Amino acid sequence: MIHGINVKESRGELLIGIKREQFIAQLMALPDKDDWVNIIISPLRVPVGKAGYTHGVRPQKPKKHAGAEEK
Repeated sequence: MIHGINVKESRGELLIGIKREQFIAQLMALPDKDDWVNIIISPLRVPVGKAGYTHGVRPQKPKKHAGAEEK
């Protein structure tokens, strides 16, 4: 799970709160492919915490991104 990011669904939209330094540090630690990292935002079965977060965020092993420039 990636920490420093909270996701809550409200009125059909996803509200995303990011603790900038913590989130960036974790993104920088993820393996990348051509400077791309992949994360998955998926619904939780049960909302979490007092704020009722409805989605979790986790990394995914990177694949070559279709928009990546060839080197």
